[in-house]
Amino acid sequence: MEATAICGSDQHIFNNPIAYQTALGHEFVGRVVEMGKDAEKEILCYDGEVKVGDRLAVYPWLTCGHCKNCLTYGRGTCTVCDTSFFYGGPVSPMGHEADGWHSSNPDIYPHFKAGYGEYCILFPGTYVWKVPREMPSSVAALLDPMAVAMRGIELAQTQCGVKEEALNTSTDACIVGAGPIGIMAGMILKIMGVNSVTMIDGIQYKLDKARELGAADYIIDFTKYTDMEERKKLLNEYAGGGPRLVIQCANTVAAFVDALHYVRPLGTVVEIGNAEDYGETVTCNPAALICKKHLRVMGMSANQPGTYDKAFQLLKRYQEYPFEKLFTHTCTLDTLQDTLGKMRDRDYIKGVCLYDR
Repeated sequence: MEATAICGSDQHIFNNPIAYQTALGHEFVGRVVEMGKDAEKEILCYDGEVKVGDRLAVYPWLTCGHCKNCLTYGRGTCTVCDTSFFYGGPVSPMGHEADGWHSSNPDIYPHFKAGYGEYCILFPGTYVWKVPREMPSSVAALLDPMAVAMRGIELAQTQCGVKEEALNTSTDACIVGAGPIGIMAGMILKIMGVNSVTMIDGIQYKLDKARELGAADYIIDFTKYTDMEERKKLLNEYAGGGPRLVIQCANTVAAFVDALHYVRPLGTVVEIGNAEDYGETVTCNPAALICKKHLRVMGMSANQPGTYDKAFQLLKRYQEYPFEKLFTHTCTLDTLQDTLGKMRDRDYIKGVCLYDR
């Protein structure tokens, strides 16, 4: 292992242990030290054959390829397969974890199957990308969150010229939640050439970081503008009548209803932030907030290797765009637990565990 970026889900699992032990860390990059005799055929590399010494970034999902959903949606489509495996976390809460050696339980051989460790085994059928020689492993470890942001933007796309078209050079977009996913989504939108991006969050440090990284043209601190009508007035000013696209990246259910209020008629809302079910609910009036506004509302959890490839091609442009500045905290395996405890600090955006090689 060379680098494992820290995901918010790592902290949640760490603080809420499940029924059995699981190894953590799914945003990882490692160097190949040993290969089985069929590894060249069984590891699915986007950049040619894998060899000892290569550094690899990894798609963290394995799917069976045989169940009805895999046959319908394609091999590698995550969160829908009947018997998935997920490097660095349990799939059992979703109800479809693989058994035996594909289990995420580290007590079951082979034991090393996550990013927080000195080594990790790659199973047959794993999708990988070779990391270019000069590219920092920490940047390559951003593949998974960058792919989540990329998938959210893919969902916003429509056929050209339709009334509901959400993404083009005239788009004024809004992102709710200035965490890593929200900031990366803003960076992608700006790279794609949208007209403007407004970032909404309640922590000024994160909003300033979003602007510093080129992810936001305008920022709104909702702790200063607590009234919805105040925020909508600002958005109408910044986005010329309101945003056509809202990407909701905050991990709070109330933010989803806020997004429905923010978006203009015939707009699109992509919900990313509430991918995990914590038992919270909200109420809204779908007639007023969805139907009468003729909204497209897209939920997101399923992703695919092709989207990860788009994300990785963008990360390879790290010399043009300051992706590495997303990391506000670094640690080692010895200090990882301390860093997990800092994830709710106001100056925390993204952490990475680095290995001395």
